[in-house]
Amino acid sequence: MIFVSAFLLLVLTSKILLYKAEKITQVPLMDALEGTGLELSCSHPSASAAETIFWYQQFPNQGLRYIVSAYNKEEKSNILEEVTLVVSEDRKSSILSFKRATLEDSAVYYCALGDTVLQPGAFAVQKLSLT
Repeated sequence: MIFVSAFLLLVLTSKILLYKAEKITQVPLMDALEGTGLELSCSHPSASAAETIFWYQQFPNQGLRYIVSAYNKEEKSNILEEVTLVVSEDRKSSILSFKRATLEDSAVYYCALGDTVLQPGAFAVQKLSLT
């Protein structure tokens, strides 16, 4: 049996968030059997009407990798196969859905309000909270 782990952390991110704190919560740890579906949820209750929801992937000792973004409804990732972002109608939550998780999907995943990677090769601004 092979297990796929997606480690999630609470993260505060965004260009705008350099000046204000935004509460985003994610499940701290998810496990799945290889080949099964997996849904990673993110709550962003104070998302404004102008903010796009972004999801990133990070492997150990590497920078953030953009996966997918959406303003509302559903958007398929052009980066990862069979991965879809679903944003709730009220835009207060989102789900990153893996149709079939693989061992290669084992990584840290971040959801953010706004694009945190300002330029290619730039580092994201992050404030971690373990509450």
